[in-house]
Amino acid sequence: QGFFFFMGIGTAMYQFTLSLQMLLLVTFMWTPKKFERLLEYKLHAFIGVIAVVVPSLPLFFGGYIPQCGMCDAALLPYWCANVYKIIIWASFSFISLFCTGAMVSVYRTVYLEEQKMDQYRSQSERNEEKEKIDSESKRIQKTLLLYTSSFYICWI
Repeated sequence: QGFFFFMGIGTAMYQFTLSLQMLLLVTFMWTPKKFERLLEYKLHAFIGVIAVVVPSLPLFFGGYIPQCGMCDAALLPYWCANVYKIIIWASFSFISLFCTGAMVSVYRTVYLEEQKMDQYRSQSERNEEKEKIDSESKRIQKTLLLYTSSFYICWI
């Protein structure tokens, strides 16, 4: 039970990877092919290794001790377990902050691009397109909020 609990870091890292992909594609104008060629396979390998190594460390040291119906990592010596847990929660905190920052950056990029395109329209086109632009910006905002909130609901 504890092994699979700590293996959950892999899913959080995949959330990080999806946020990184959106950030690079939208904000930094990468192509999907460039992301695939430079990062995707390396990230899959890294996440696969981390998702197995992190929960395996307490397994090899006999560190999964049942406490109140849930196995917790309690490595010997005692301070080692605390360091291990701090590293895990620091990783989750970093991933949470990165995912939130990436979504804010993606939204800001889309919003600024809409504002830039708006200045090239005539006044009559602006009036006609204003509702469409606002609705598109709000649609993207809602999508990013749902994406980020689903991460927070699952992991925090």
